[in-house]
This record gives sequence, structure tokens and C-alpha cells, in this order.
Amino acid sequence: MQAYGGELLLRIYLYSVVFMSFLAAALFFPKPELGRRIYSYVALFIVSLIMLGGFLVTRYGNERMMYFTTKEVSAVQYLYKTAAPGSQFVALAGEVPWRYQDYRNYRYTTAKPRMVWDTDINELVRIMADPKIPASYLILTRSQQAAGELYVGWPPGTWENFKQALLDSHKFKAIYTNQDSVIYILDKQKK
Repeated sequence: MQAYGGELLLRIYLYSVVFMSFLAAALFFPKPELGRRIYSYVALFIVSLIMLGGFLVTRYGNERMMYFTTKEVSAVQYLYKTAAPGSQFVALAGEVPWRYQDYRNYRYTTAKPRMVWDTDINELVRIMADPKIPASYLILTRSQQAAGELYVGWPPGTWENFKQALLDSHKFKAIYTNQDSVIYILDKQKK
């Protein structure tokens, strides 16, 4: 039920917050004839602080995959500058800062997360070797690794093992590298 990263629970909360606020107000101010008591205001303030702290704790963690560093954005900008229209951009998770310009000019493919778990390099080669596409680019970013660990459940080391298998296959050539991203193309002579 959580394919949208917690969005379902957030929507349920937002639609029900109107009713919950009425019931919560009734806890602190049960009857109008009781008047305004200082204890109600103090209790309301304390409960509000506790709930605010709880919200920060429960929503913490998503920024690890939802925040894109400037280096990740630079990698995607490099793709947009160098890739010919009609090219395919391939990622291993959907958390990539792409699709913000020339959307119709490129094909965006998100591979199955299981491919990383199984280190299925041959399936990745099959996806990228489509003869109808002028060029395919594989982009690996820090945020994709975080998404795989947070949502797919990749154990520690899975991302590094996949990247090592990618290098060991000698079928890919890195054309762009920075601290948070790597862009590969399929080496046509070795596919």
C-alpha cells in the first residue's frame, strides 16, 4: 500500500484532520459554560509541542533520498547538454533530478530494483542495447542508493556490489563522474 512513499497515509491524515481537530478541541474545551481556563491553554500548548516533535521524528529520513545535491543536478544537466534527442536515460530507482526540461525529447526508463539486488548486468545491457534508440545513458546517483535502502530494502553493500559488478562486466564506460553521480554508456564493442 505504500508505493507512493507514505503519500497514502499522509492523504488519509490530511482528509481527517478537520474532524480530528474538532475532537481535539473538545478535549481541551469540553463545555462553553466552563469558560476559558488557564490549565486548558497550558495543556494545549504542551500537547502541541509534543506533537510537533513527533512529526519531526516520523517524517525524518525521506530527505536522504528526496534531496538532490548540486552534484546530482550537475550530472543530469550534463546529460541534457550531451544526449541527442531520442536518447534513453536509465536509472535504477526513480529518485533522479530529471524530467525537468525537454521531456518529450528523451525516453526515461527506471529499471526494476530487483536488478540491483540480483546484480543482473545482462538485463541492464538488454534494456540499453535497443537498436531503435540512438544512445542510452545509465545514471547512478546517491539519492537512488538511498531510495533503494529506504524503500526497497537493499541491505548495506548492495549498491556497491552492483556498481562493482557493472565495472567487472567491462560492458560499460563511465563518461561523467562526480562525488554523488556516475553516468555510463554501453560500450558497443563489448555488448
